[in-house]
Amino acid sequence: MSADRILIVSSHGLGIRDIFLNETLSARLLQRFEIDLMSPFTSIRTDEWGIRKHYEIGQASGLGRFFKTLNHRAASTRLRMAFRRFHLETGWESLYEALRYYSDRPGIGINYERWARLDRGPLGALLSRATRLFPIRYPLSTEITKANYTAVVVTHPLDGECVIAAQIARRAGVPVICVVVGIDHLFTGGPVMMTPDLLLVWGAEQAEHWRDHHAVFRPQLANTRVVQVGGLSHDRMASETDRGLFADEYPLIDAEARVVTFAAFTERAYPNQPGTCDAILQTFSKLGVKGHLVVRVRPGNDEGIWREYALSRPDLVTIQIPRGVFFTKWNTESSINRATEEHEVKLFGATLRRSDVVVTAGFSTVYIDAFAAGTPAIATAITPDSAASESLLERTYRLYKLDVKSIVLVDIATSYEQLMEKVIRVLTSDEQSILNDEVKSVYELVAGSPDKLAGERAANAIFSFLNSTDLA
Repeated sequence: MSADRILIVSSHGLGIRDIFLNETLSARLLQRFEIDLMSPFTSIRTDEWGIRKHYEIGQASGLGRFFKTLNHRAASTRLRMAFRRFHLETGWESLYEALRYYSDRPGIGINYERWARLDRGPLGALLSRATRLFPIRYPLSTEITKANYTAVVVTHPLDGECVIAAQIARRAGVPVICVVVGIDHLFTGGPVMMTPDLLLVWGAEQAEHWRDHHAVFRPQLANTRVVQVGGLSHDRMASETDRGLFADEYPLIDAEARVVTFAAFTERAYPNQPGTCDAILQTFSKLGVKGHLVVRVRPGNDEGIWREYALSRPDLVTIQIPRGVFFTKWNTESSINRATEEHEVKLFGATLRRSDVVVTAGFSTVYIDAFAAGTPAIATAITPDSAASESLLERTYRLYKLDVKSIVLVDIATSYEQLMEKVIRVLTSDEQSILNDEVKSVYELVAGSPDKLAGERAANAIFSFLNSTDLA
C-alpha cells in the first residue's frame, strides 16, 4: 500500500523555511507522508529536503505560458475589483484608506479607486462572471488533480500561485490547508480569494480577523503560534553559541560594542531610512559608548544605497544582506542550498540575540521575532523634519490603529528625537523593561507566548483535521 501523499505549494522562500526548517513539523510530516513540493525555484535537491518530487512553478512554455499568464491576470482582476467592496462590507474602511493611500503613491502599487469604479459598472459585472470560470488549463494543474493527494498545503492566503493551486485542489475534491507565515497577511491584502478547509493561524488576533472579516467560508481554525519561532525560541541561554556565530561572521565588530540592529524596509515606501540610522548613530556619540549598527537589508532592495552608507562609516556600520531565498518576499527563480539557508536562519537569530535593541522600519514580523529572541524592539514610522507632510508609513499606521489591535499597542516612534530617546533608555538603564512589556503585550495578542511547540501544534492540527475527514 502506498503512503499518503501531500503537496506543499510555496511561491517564495518564507513558506518553505517555516515548514522544512521547523524540525518538529518537518519530521512529523515526512514520517507520515510522501511530500511533493511546488515552488518557483529552479533547483532543489529532493534528497536534501526529504521530498519525493519538486515541481517548478515557472516551468511552462508556449501555450502553457500563455495560460499561466491568463490565469494570473484573471485572479488579479477579480481581487482588485473586490478590494473596495470587501473593505466596505467588512467594516475595515480605515484599512482600505491606509492601503489605498500606500498603493496610490507613484511607482508603488495599484490605484484601487479605479478598480472600484470598474467593479460597479456593467463591464465589471461581466469581468466578475468571466473570472469565476478560472483556473483554466493552468500549468501543473494535472499534477494536482491526478496525483491522488491527501491534501494540498499552501503557504500564503493571498499569493496568486497559492490561490490558484487551492482553487484547483478544491475543484478536484482535495482538502486545502493554508498556513499563515506573516504578521499582516490577514489585514493588509484585502479579501482572501481561496477557501481553505483548515487555516493555521498564529494566535487570537489572526483568528479574530478571519472570523470577523474573511469568514465567507468557515474553515477549521487551528492556533499554532509562530512556527518560525521554533528556530528562535525565547531563550538567552543560547547567547554564547550565538555570539560565536555572530563574531565569526563579523570579526571586525568589537565583542564589547553595544549593537543596534535596524531592519530596513524599501526606500521607495519608507524614504530616508539612512536618516533614521544617523539618529541611531548619534545616540552612541551622545552616550560616549562604543556602539555598532547592523543594517539588515531586504535582498534585492536598495542594496547599493546601504553598501554606500556602510562604506562611508566602516567602523560604525555593517550591512547584513541574507543570502539564499528564505528571506525574500517575492517569486524568484533560483536554486536552494540547504546549508546556506540553515546558516542564514541561524545568523538571523544570532544577530537578534547579540543586539541590545532591534529597530524596525514599520511594524514588521521582525518586531516580534526580536521578542522571541529575548531582545527589546522599537518600531518606527518617521517623518523627516524637512517634510511638508507626514510620511507615508506614519499616515498608514495612524489609519491601521483604528482597526488593528496589535498596532494600537505599539508606541511607534514617529520622530528622530523619539527614536533616540528610546534607544538611549535601552542602552543606559533598566528601562528596557518598558519596551519588553510593550512587545510582550503585542506578541501575546498576535501569537500567544513564544515556545518551541509551534511545530508540534501545527502537525497535530493537520493530522487531527485529516483524521476527522476520514481522508488519512
